[in-house]
Amino acid sequence: ESTLGVGSCFMVRLPFIIGESTKISEEASLRSKITLDGPSLRILLVEDDATNTKFALSLLEKMGHSAIPAVNGRECLAALEQGEFDLVLMDIQMPIMNGEQTIQEIRAREAATSGHLPVIALTAFSLRGDKERFMEMGFDGYLSKPLGAVELMGEMKRVVGTVGETVVDAHGVSHG
Repeated sequence: ESTLGVGSCFMVRLPFIIGESTKISEEASLRSKITLDGPSLRILLVEDDATNTKFALSLLEKMGHSAIPAVNGRECLAALEQGEFDLVLMDIQMPIMNGEQTIQEIRAREAATSGHLPVIALTAFSLRGDKERFMEMGFDGYLSKPLGAVELMGEMKRVVGTVGETVVDAHGVSHG
């Protein structure tokens, strides 16, 4: 990320080769960490990038969840009208209706009810203060891209655990 006259922030990931015994135990640990204790979740994935969508859908499926994609906020709201979801994973920068506009609409719809749909922001915004800014907007969780399986599952467990097992639709109606 770069701001003219201020500076730039770079992220570098370096692949390191690990000894076989460590690698095997880390893989086993990863497999145990990416399963949810309890029923699988019905997730709405709101992401405009096709590669990110394909990766996230595959990851969520491997975790034992069912996920439906939407490419922008308008499609997200339409999907919420049509079905029930346990969780929304939402990109911030999207065409037509971005994540900030969409979370405002979701929370406005809930204002008249006692329901609450957990929504996690998925974003490339990862500077100091970004997480707090998104949480203040009404998101329940925050993950910076690129997504990692362990981080995703940890944030999903944290967010879903704070709202219990009840499914709430966009109108705030509880189901279950």
